[in-house]
Amino acid sequence: MGKTLRMPTISSILAGGSADPDVDIDDIDKRRRSKTEEILYAQITQKLQFYKDFIADSTRGFALPDGDVHFFDDFFDRAEKAAAKGKVVRILHYGDSQIEMDRMSDVLRAYMQETFGGEGVGLIPFSQTIPCTSVSQYASGDFTRYASYGDSTVLRNRGHYGPMAKCSRINSSATVTINATKVDSRDEHLKSFSKITVLFDNLSGNLAISLTANGVTDQQLNTELGVGSVSWQLDSAVSSARVTVSGVADVYGIMVDGKYGVSVDNISMRGASGHQIQMIDSALLSQSFAQMNVGLILFQYGGNSVPYLHGQASQEHYAKEMARQLRILHNTCPGAKIVFIGPADMCRYSDSLGLSTYRHLAEVVQTLRATALENHCAFWSMYDVMGGNGSMTSWVKSGLAGADYLHFTEKGAKKMAEYLVEAFETMYDFYTLKKQIPSETLEQSWKEKSKQQ
Repeated sequence: MGKTLRMPTISSILAGGSADPDVDIDDIDKRRRSKTEEILYAQITQKLQFYKDFIADSTRGFALPDGDVHFFDDFFDRAEKAAAKGKVVRILHYGDSQIEMDRMSDVLRAYMQETFGGEGVGLIPFSQTIPCTSVSQYASGDFTRYASYGDSTVLRNRGHYGPMAKCSRINSSATVTINATKVDSRDEHLKSFSKITVLFDNLSGNLAISLTANGVTDQQLNTELGVGSVSWQLDSAVSSARVTVSGVADVYGIMVDGKYGVSVDNISMRGASGHQIQMIDSALLSQSFAQMNVGLILFQYGGNSVPYLHGQASQEHYAKEMARQLRILHNTCPGAKIVFIGPADMCRYSDSLGLSTYRHLAEVVQTLRATALENHCAFWSMYDVMGGNGSMTSWVKSGLAGADYLHFTEKGAKKMAEYLVEAFETMYDFYTLKKQIPSETLEQSWKEKSKQQ
């Protein structure tokens, strides 16, 4: 049986075969790009849905003023650039006894410094009256403690307390020795520091401040009256240092940091309700913040006031007082973002109800949430995060809170701080995603998801 073998001609091979002359290569590329963009858009949409759900979930994420999903962008940008600029960006963590001894702040600090760099415990008072697990210090000499809360002597009619709402008045000369933690279980970033800054109000001029570290002493003189600071950048990290202040001055704190990165300053006030900000001279507070490069302020209050907020009038009054504190912080530290952290669940015993959550606690949380958002602050609810009404009983049974049904144990404070870190970590992941996609694509996808909810 015969077969016919057909071979292409040389001319047809050189001509590229019998390709359709009507095929538009630009159209093929366009359709391929369109398909790729569709896939990318679908992926982005799916990821954005997760972030939107997280932000909308009051038991996990932050409530954001005006739904501003870019609220933390400025802070994250500053934190990311801190290393390249050789700067330290500060997070001030104000709170009551729930955060004293560096509880909660230490977990947040470990995350921030691992993510953005940094070392050291941050801002500490010249004289510490409550032991801190992250640093030990001993002050001696001629000085007087002043504070706007607790049992300390009140510096009347002047409001010169500084950003920690307390200070040490150096009357002639005083010394403080600072030792980083040596506890193996503590975060490694806490075990050394390489930058020391003393923040003060020079009351008489001729102020001399010296630092001794690694066996070397260096002294700096300051003759300008008013708020100022002196810093030492060490060639290598140390775990111990001594600061001596000679003259007459109010020392507002000592910043124990690294060369760059993020520092988290624990500013605890036992028994305080948050009113202390208004007791500080605003001009002094503004001048102090200007020396500190503050990027974020956490304002954690409400627990000490809950037992006394029985009705709507008292709740509204407290909310107005908190709004006043937030406005002062905005005005004195305009470059910082502010997060109000609401109170945890709290229980008490009554003959009629037995052990139960304070009756108006949920209302207080909602009122504080509204107050924070109205004053351009984010809000994070410990009450909701830990489980809401009656959840404190479960935390006590699990060893996460004490028998007073008010305060976290060390284990419970750590867990609550881990929840807070989760919220920040998710917002930072969201921030990094936003930088990878065109802004118009982000806005379109986000709006579509908003319509679906």
